[in-house]
Amino acid sequence: MNPPVFRYFGGPNNANDPLRINLPDPTACGLMNMACASFAIDECVEEWFQLTTHLTLLNFWLKCRRNDDLPAASEIDPFAFRDAIGETFILEPNDDCSDFRYRLYGTKLAAAIHTDLTGKLISDLPDRASEFFLPYYRTVCLLRRASFSENDAVPEFSSVTRLCRLVLPMAGENGAIERILIGMVPKAREIQLDDDSTS
Repeated sequence: MNPPVFRYFGGPNNANDPLRINLPDPTACGLMNMACASFAIDECVEEWFQLTTHLTLLNFWLKCRRNDDLPAASEIDPFAFRDAIGETFILEPNDDCSDFRYRLYGTKLAAAIHTDLTGKLISDLPDRASEFFLPYYRTVCLLRRASFSENDAVPEFSSVTRLCRLVLPMAGENGAIERILIGMVPKAREIQLDDDSTS
């Protein structure tokens, strides 16, 4: 993957990030200008994040942490992050983390794509983006690290939107990842004008 360029994340930007080096080429999966990074729970600080939904979910996640380990999935309480719930979705991995079911899909996100994905599997989705996000979320589970990612929305969704995700794994009683809490915020994309364009 090319070095990531973030607009809404000020955290680590390491070419040898263990998440990035295990992912397919996002452009081959129809994803343009993808940037992603991972970080451990004891590394992240609020100053890395700009968007309110991400800060709300991050603070919830950090408050639920168990010593230096990941928060328990049993701690998930939508009322605790109700201000962010419209831009939040929750994934449940299958036994080997090869697929993920949407346990909750925020109303703002559902309205934006005209579909509620609650109950569906990522592998059920028709676009090629699943070819990237299945290994992405699987690697998050294996690494037990949080992640931030941004990419330009596919043209079928929007030609002027950038999607910004904060990905927060949460563990079950046996220590395996049981849920992934994700805040996805659509933001305006920077539009590059042609050199001969006039205002």
